[in-house]
Amino acid sequence: MHHAVERIPIETLGAFDAIRPEWDELRRADPHATVFLTSGWLRAFLAMSPTPWSILTLRADGVLVAALPISVRGAPHHWLPLGHVLTFASAPFADYQGMLCRPEHQDAAIEAFAQALRALPWQRADLPDVHDPRIGTLVQRLIGAGALLHELPAAPCHRIDLPPEWEAYLATLSKPTRRGTLRTAKQMAEELPLGRASFADASNLDLHIDAVLQLNALRWGTSAARYAKYRRLFRAAFAEGCLRIVALWDGERPIGAGAAFVDAERGFYGSYLVGHDPEYARFSPGKGVLANGIQDAIGGGYHAFDFMRGGEGYKSSYATGESTNAHYALRRRGARAVLLNAIEPGYAALRAALVRLRTQRHAA
Repeated sequence: MHHAVERIPIETLGAFDAIRPEWDELRRADPHATVFLTSGWLRAFLAMSPTPWSILTLRADGVLVAALPISVRGAPHHWLPLGHVLTFASAPFADYQGMLCRPEHQDAAIEAFAQALRALPWQRADLPDVHDPRIGTLVQRLIGAGALLHELPAAPCHRIDLPPEWEAYLATLSKPTRRGTLRTAKQMAEELPLGRASFADASNLDLHIDAVLQLNALRWGTSAARYAKYRRLFRAAFAEGCLRIVALWDGERPIGAGAAFVDAERGFYGSYLVGHDPEYARFSPGKGVLANGIQDAIGGGYHAFDFMRGGEGYKSSYATGESTNAHYALRRRGARAVLLNAIEPGYAALRAALVRLRTQRHAA
């Protein structure tokens, strides 16, 4: 049967808001959809996005059948756009990247998106954290049109398939892992008279957001701009009902905290950003945050606790399943691509040095 097909870009929040009911129906029909393509999370992100974005949408006989959020950004910087880079709209904020599509329209959607991407003015395409096998097929279409592919090693992503009860979950762990999981709560109860755990609600949201960001910065560093972006994202995600934050406290001092993005409809609880105070390392607050998060997920009826991006070794001792993120880098031929490739390594080194300097100043 012939279907009338339309490619329509969505480029404003108002336009996205207008299709949210359709978006939700499309996401429900897509078995590959992740929390980062729920309308709630994506709306929260787009409202604070510091970069230009567009959502390619495909309609068949007027029905929304596919969508792909993208961004074309000036490189090496938007203030110095010697070339342009194609990437996902939510990179690097989303741990899992992909598209939405009704299964019966998959082939047509991939071909339509490939045509649209080929027509855009980019010299490089960086497609990280791909958790959707259809993007690999889309990349092959771009290679066929003359782009050169450099595929980076896949990265492991661990998850826990949750039983309905906490005690049943503990029974699945090895004795050392079970002991470590329970150790923080036991030690805090014995040695910290003002020790407690709490979850964010409307009355204390900013306090919990600050705990996560400040403790995460102790390890990874931060900047005022990065801090502000995550504050806005977390506030908006909480308002959309897709954020959970747990914090451990010694009185009013946070010693460990973790933020998770959740999809209640699919029973998904995804650990996203964590941090702890190194002065309290002997209490293993990171494990305490993890234990409270898993308990929260089980209590909320979630079926999966996902560690998402990152293959840190401790995750494998908890995980019952593993998937991978693929990373694709494409280059087009031409003088501008050559110039961009020549300049970017030096620019990246300078930027990294400035980030280290800001981190040192923040720590001081």
